[in-house]
Amino acid sequence: MLTVALRGAPMTEAEIHRLIAAEAALLDRHRQGDRGAFEELVLTYKDAVYGYLCRCRIPAATRDDLAQEVFMRVHKALSRFTPEEGRASLKAWIFTIVANAARSHFRHLGVEQRALETAGAEDSDFVPEHDASSEDALAGKEMAVWLDVAVQRLPIAEREAVILVCIEGIDQEEAARALEIPINTLKTHLRRGRLRLAEALARRGAILQREQRR
Repeated sequence: MLTVALRGAPMTEAEIHRLIAAEAALLDRHRQGDRGAFEELVLTYKDAVYGYLCRCRIPAATRDDLAQEVFMRVHKALSRFTPEEGRASLKAWIFTIVANAARSHFRHLGVEQRALETAGAEDSDFVPEHDASSEDALAGKEMAVWLDVAVQRLPIAEREAVILVCIEGIDQEEAARALEIPINTLKTHLRRGRLRLAEALARRGAILQREQRR
């Protein structure tokens, strides 16, 4: 169940080529001065950017400002961005900016790395939108909310890896570049993060079973 919640179906080669073509067209429009192109980019990636900032525990009071800063950086640098052949890398490039913005935010506040790594997510206010019209939908909503909280409780390095690869579906090599770490380090963080989530899910299942037997 955790695997299903974390990972969607991988993109087919045809889907990747369509995405690359769409990104190329969007970039061409932007470079030609089409203001609507950047607005389209913001609408496409806004939810993902906000989701990342929230899961990285950026306070709600500053999340809007930081998201605006991210898209300002994207706008300034977009004309210099060149997609790599055979890769749908615009999203990964955007998340390079998002990840750096989140890290800079915490450095600016003087928050120690250990505090970030051990902080819980009890004060999280991020609840994904769902239309719970059946028991299955309700169970799915509960799992989605639980998963978001569980991801927020991961150590920050594991959290970043899980968000980019498992939630946002970014290629591991691109995620490593976005986080500016070696690919083997990314794989280690990813493996540890998944293991922690699996262990947390097992504990949750045991608690639910005990409650049902009461």
